[in-house]
Amino acid sequence: MNRKTLLTITSAFLLCVSLSFITQQNSTPSSGVVVAKTRRRKPSTRPIRIAQKLIKAVETQDIDKFNQLVAEDITFELPFSQSEATVFKGREQVNGYINNIFEVFSQSRFVDTVIRESKFDNVVIVETKGDFIIASNQKPYQNRYVFFVELEKGKINSIREYSNPSIVPDISS
Repeated sequence: MNRKTLLTITSAFLLCVSLSFITQQNSTPSSGVVVAKTRRRKPSTRPIRIAQKLIKAVETQDIDKFNQLVAEDITFELPFSQSEATVFKGREQVNGYINNIFEVFSQSRFVDTVIRESKFDNVVIVETKGDFIIASNQKPYQNRYVFFVELEKGKINSIREYSNPSIVPDISS
């Protein structure tokens, strides 16, 4: 087993264990957004509000609102994705990816959302479930997501999306 494969498996295992612990510790209602409380310091409301606006922009498929929240040099990464393109750099490439999501899904909705602000850096962690409808065939597509949203000077400059790569949407009509 090569080192890259071992690191990927280890990361996936740690993420699953962390999500399991988080889910057990923070049971949430079936919908809505929960802002998790930290033990050592009160979370800043500004980064959390920005993350909430990001979710809303994707749900309403509003690319203009999305662009108001992100930096020009944003990086969007999909580390566990099985597709060829897993890193999008700059607003133009990220917009291409986001607009593709808007075309593929007629409904983009997030449920059971928990938002946490990191104690050590400018990162907001969003744990959520996707409740999507595929535009071409109206079939549901559901997956679990963890987003690491990094902010700098009030703008989102990095998003890392972790989801289950074995759940692939059937976009055929």
